[in-house]
Amino acid sequence: RLDPLPLELDSCSTVYHLTPMVAAPAQPDPSNIFDDYERERNEKLSSPRDEKAPPIKVVSIRRYPRDWEVYVDADGNGFELAQKTPAFKFPKKGPGMEWIATAVKNFFQDGTIP
Repeated sequence: RLDPLPLELDSCSTVYHLTPMVAAPAQPDPSNIFDDYERERNEKLSSPRDEKAPPIKVVSIRRYPRDWEVYVDADGNGFELAQKTPAFKFPKKGPGMEWIATAVKNFFQDGTIP
C-alpha cells in the first residue's frame, strides 16, 4: 500500500478488491459464540483420528461499481454472503477489520450456522 497516496491516484477508484482471511477467536472465551461453534463443528466433523474441522474462511470483496461484501465459508462447502454495505460508506481503502469482524459475528449470531 502506498502511504501517503500520490496525488495522481487521489481521484481513482478501486475496481476490484479482495482480502482473504481465516477467522478464529483471539483467546478462548466461554461466552464467545465462535468458541461454542468451533467446539460443535469439531465434535460433528471429527474423524476417529481426531482431526479438526476446516478453518472458517472469510473474504472481503468489492467489484466496482458494486457494494462491499463479506462472504463466509464456515464448513468447507462454499462461501455464503454474510453482509454487504454500499461502497460510499467507506473511504477508498475499504472497510476496516472491525466492520469485517462484526459482519462475521452477525453471520453466526443470526442463526445461519450450517
